[in-house]
Amino acid sequence: MIRDGAMDGVTMLLGVHLRPSMEVPYGKAAPVIVHGASTSIRGVILGLQAHAARPENGKNPLEAAALIIQALQGIRLQARCPFSVKITQLQGGGETSNVIPERAEFTLDLRAQTNEGMVELKEKTAHVLHTVATLTGTNVEWKYDGYVPAATVNEQMVNLAKKAISKVLGPENMADQCMTQGGEDFHFYPLEKNGLVSTMIGLGCDLKPGLHHPHMSFVLDALVYGTQILSSAVLEAAQA
Repeated sequence: MIRDGAMDGVTMLLGVHLRPSMEVPYGKAAPVIVHGASTSIRGVILGLQAHAARPENGKNPLEAAALIIQALQGIRLQARCPFSVKITQLQGGGETSNVIPERAEFTLDLRAQTNEGMVELKEKTAHVLHTVATLTGTNVEWKYDGYVPAATVNEQMVNLAKKAISKVLGPENMADQCMTQGGEDFHFYPLEKNGLVSTMIGLGCDLKPGLHHPHMSFVLDALVYGTQILSSAVLEAAQA
């Protein structure tokens, strides 16, 4: 949308997203969802195939993958930023059980609550990959696959959302900011468009058991409240 010019001339942006019941209860709304940053790493570990009876003649990429998994658990961020880094995919070897495979493919999921934390997390994850490759004599090739930035909280827009929520649901139904390590590409807009301010409202709707769950359900009436909150915020902004 940015590339195609849809955001040209836009200076203020409001969004709304349903929230699980444990985050924002039904009948309440949060003026901002503080999403975290996220990215993925897709990689290949290239070792040396050998007979399992002679492991000294090979370089086992699966053992290298195991070392990567273990080393990732030791990462700590100096900024004390909530984060996670974990392996989500690992494939290696064929149907034969007595052969050390030549290669293994893996995927890592990286998440950090702030953009600064993500920079540090990426650096330390890269260090782990390089170190394991050196220790095992394997070749670890990898690249980033997709990126979503963390939310940048704009107090002007948060206050605008608070007024709208109070008007529609009442001040007693104002929830605190909704903190989540889930990612949202909505936050590209203020980063890519200078002067654009935004906030994404978290809408309570008794959503269970969780977002994107195949059996997810929620109270449809909440969509009416969400529409009213957005409309009220737009009118408030136009009168400011």
